[in-house]
Amino acid sequence: MTKRTSARAFLCCTLLLSSGAGCAGSDAGSADGAISDSGGGDGARPDSRAPDGAAPDGPMADGSTADGGGSFTGTIFDMPMIQDAATASCAFTNRRDATKDGISLDLFDVSYTSWESIDGSLMPITIRGFAAKPRGALGPMPGVVQAHGLGGHASEGNATGPAALLGMFVLAFTGPGGGDPADPATAVSEGRPSGFDSGRRMFDTIPDPRGSWFWGHAVAAMRGLTCLETRAEVDPARLGMTGYSAGGVVTLISSGVDDRIVASVPLSASLRWEVATQAPGAWQHALLRAAGYDTNSSHWLQLVEMLDAGTLLGSTNTAIWMVNGTSDEFFPMTAHMGTYDAFAHEERRLSFVANGDHGCLLAAGVPGVDRAADIQARADLRARGAQRAWFHHHFGTDADYSCVPAEPTLTIAPGTGVTMSVDTRCSAFDVEAVKVWYSGDGGFTYIAADLNSLGGGSYGAFVALAADALLVGDVQYVEAAFSLTPARFSVSSRPNLPAGFVPDIPCVIP
Repeated sequence: MTKRTSARAFLCCTLLLSSGAGCAGSDAGSADGAISDSGGGDGARPDSRAPDGAAPDGPMADGSTADGGGSFTGTIFDMPMIQDAATASCAFTNRRDATKDGISLDLFDVSYTSWESIDGSLMPITIRGFAAKPRGALGPMPGVVQAHGLGGHASEGNATGPAALLGMFVLAFTGPGGGDPADPATAVSEGRPSGFDSGRRMFDTIPDPRGSWFWGHAVAAMRGLTCLETRAEVDPARLGMTGYSAGGVVTLISSGVDDRIVASVPLSASLRWEVATQAPGAWQHALLRAAGYDTNSSHWLQLVEMLDAGTLLGSTNTAIWMVNGTSDEFFPMTAHMGTYDAFAHEERRLSFVANGDHGCLLAAGVPGVDRAADIQARADLRARGAQRAWFHHHFGTDADYSCVPAEPTLTIAPGTGVTMSVDTRCSAFDVEAVKVWYSGDGGFTYIAADLNSLGGGSYGAFVALAADALLVGDVQYVEAAFSLTPARFSVSSRPNLPAGFVPDIPCVIP
């Protein structure tokens, strides 16, 4: 298999930061839960933070200080401050009618106050976005925040899509510095964008780890939850979060530090970036090079420490369902599983998109192995299905999802084949397909084998594989009741990863 780098993948994966390229995905992408992102510039444009912010010297908002030696002594995520509605200045304005997928909705413009850290001092910035809910619904209903990826921004569809899918009050925001002032369809937020100063803003962790754009994006997401809590239609005991790519990263961060989040669905994201970058082709390396750093730089090491999965997720009360591609260039299966295994919460699920990645394969397909349209369809089903199943299950908003199947168990028996134990207890859903996806090229591409029912929830087939083969099982469920558009979702097994495995990255960015 020949590695390739497509121009479209450069754009979709937002790696051309210095040129201002963003992720120009469709409304059917992050708006509806599919694994693609909304558009928006993220170039190194001038600092647009609030001109009336605090002076760059002086104490931080939580009273802590950063010493000159680069050792931060304060609280990285000050939750009483983040959860304080009195300082958020939440505004839901310009209510209007909207329709998405045949669902009538109330649509709002949203603005609120968050912060970014500049040279060790917190500065107030205005975050903007959109919110949507079923038309006329008074609640109390669950509230969900949707976070966009690197270089993205909020559009109306990012709120209306999941609001129609879930029947919940959804707030979609633009992270610090995001949005295009020349495009009235985007929500433009104050602050420094991720691409500021050749992308160094992402790694601006010395002397204050809160200087990283990822901190600002995560805090903006949690401040969105704070604003949802101010709405009489929202039940503050039923809050969730979802997001794609960098939006999935901040969903994981927020799930670890914000005890208001009951359930979350991060898409195409993981922590454990120190594991991801064991692969020479991992795309974090390209971002680091553009910023003048590498994996030995203190700025990177401080960011990895802030994103430590064990610290963030080791005591979380959030139920998390991770959806990721088997061939992701930013978040490979090794980093995904390192994150998944850090969860303290027993309620967790994972769903892998076979041959799904962060842009190259989704954009171009795999000649002779998989079509781009098929990969995208698998991604859409798994992203939307996980969001619908997980939020309905944990918020109690659809009795069909009172039961969500458990993670299947995969067993390899060299010489006799592969078997998988499948949960068939949930009467509202039938097992539609059981597959094992295996790779013979280091995790670059995967080939499917169907498993047949052996009775009693056991499925199997003869597939000539070694005990240390690289493979993952996947069970696709479909709504049992007759419907012209039945609901579907998939639950994947833990992947079988050989000891010391370092994945091949399908696209290498020079």
